[in-house]
Amino acid sequence: MTITPRTQKATPVRHTKASMLGRQSTPSQKPHRPRRSLVNPLHRQQQPNNIKKRRSLITTREFLRQRPAWDMRGKISDLEAQLEKNNHQLEHLHRFKDELTTLNDDRDSEQKQTLQRIMALKSELQTLDRKHAQEMENRSARQRIHYQELKDQQLINKRQEGTMGIMLEDARRKLKQARTKLDQVTQERQQWEAKSSQVTTETHRLEQELKHVVLKLERFDGNLADRERAIHDLNHKLNKERPGLEAAELKLQKAVATNLRLKSMVDEIQRG
Repeated sequence: MTITPRTQKATPVRHTKASMLGRQSTPSQKPHRPRRSLVNPLHRQQQPNNIKKRRSLITTREFLRQRPAWDMRGKISDLEAQLEKNNHQLEHLHRFKDELTTLNDDRDSEQKQTLQRIMALKSELQTLDRKHAQEMENRSARQRIHYQELKDQQLINKRQEGTMGIMLEDARRKLKQARTKLDQVTQERQQWEAKSSQVTTETHRLEQELKHVVLKLERFDGNLADRERAIHDLNHKLNKERPGLEAAELKLQKAVATNLRLKSMVDEIQRG
């Protein structure tokens, strides 16, 4: 059996106090203004669908109020549709909550990693600060030691200035004496060289004279005894002069050795 709607004029609906309050609170009486979304920017693209669902929900509520009292089946159908929409919306809210929870967990994980990195950097910075402070302390200690060594060396140099002056004057005096001695030895050596030259010349003269006498004896075929006597006299004279020549040569050798020794001493003093 189908129910047909009545054709007669519908009786006016009486509004109770509760229905009046409900009508005043329904958003259908006011222009719809979407609120500012607090949703994460990742989910802003889903906002138009939510607005459509809210508008559909508002239309359904208005439609429920517009149905006549006798249309219970329509009201039940509308309530079921509204329940399904509410379930979809609740499911969407649960998914959104899960996404927010995941995002919050990721953010907490990033925060923990950032904090760990900050703590590691702080520890590294503290280590570098301690190392730098230790290096500065070691450098300062080395500088103090070097400064003290320089002061000690300066004090030693000041103390040695007087001694070095005395040693320098003594070295100059010894050098002057050595030069004077060297001049004397050089003069004596020149004298001995001149005397040695004279002795050599005399010896050569005697040898030539001896040869001349021998030739003369051979030439005149003189007496053997006279010849031997002349030779003996010449040899005696030569032997008499030979010790002086040997002594002169010995003195000359000593003078040369003394000259070399003094020259070596002068060279050492000049190098010192």
